[in-house]
Amino acid sequence: MRGRDSITVNTFFVGQVGSDVEIDSLELKVFWRLKHELTDQWAFGLEAFSEIEHLAHAGSFADQEHRIGPVIYFKVGEEAENEALRRMMQKSTGH
Repeated sequence: MRGRDSITVNTFFVGQVGSDVEIDSLELKVFWRLKHELTDQWAFGLEAFSEIEHLAHAGSFADQEHRIGPVIYFKVGEEAENEALRRMMQKSTGH
């Protein structure tokens, strides 16, 4: 199964300042994705999300929010057609 592989990691530190805050500590939110393209339109992968509400007092792993699962991607519309055409042109011209 040859195709392009990608890894995406987004990390956010969330906090508030001011007199009317709803969050009284620093939070950490992490999203990551592993993706393997099968064709121009189909890909599969694995995605995960984690959230630690009180970074200074994270507590146990069970006290935090963690999710992970498989995903399937399918491109539709003009974007998929343009991507397929671009790859076909690359193959035919060798660039």
